[in-house]
Amino acid sequence: MIGKNAPMKIDPSEYVRIGTAAALAGVTRAYVNRLIKAGRLPAVTIDGQNFVRRADAVRFKPLPPGGKK
Repeated sequence: MIGKNAPMKIDPSEYVRIGTAAALAGVTRAYVNRLIKAGRLPAVTIDGQNFVRRADAVRFKPLPPGGKK
């Protein structure tokens, strides 16, 4: 079992910054940050910067206006 503070091994080429994730998902940076806070879009924080898996950003589908599925 890995401890809570154990180093996480990630492939940096799989992760993008918030601005790039927003462009890939077709939404704004502010919306990506809200999605991360709401738990709808997973992210990792490294040195205070949030990163999203490229595949998650590409696959993300925003809710239609009004928030109904």
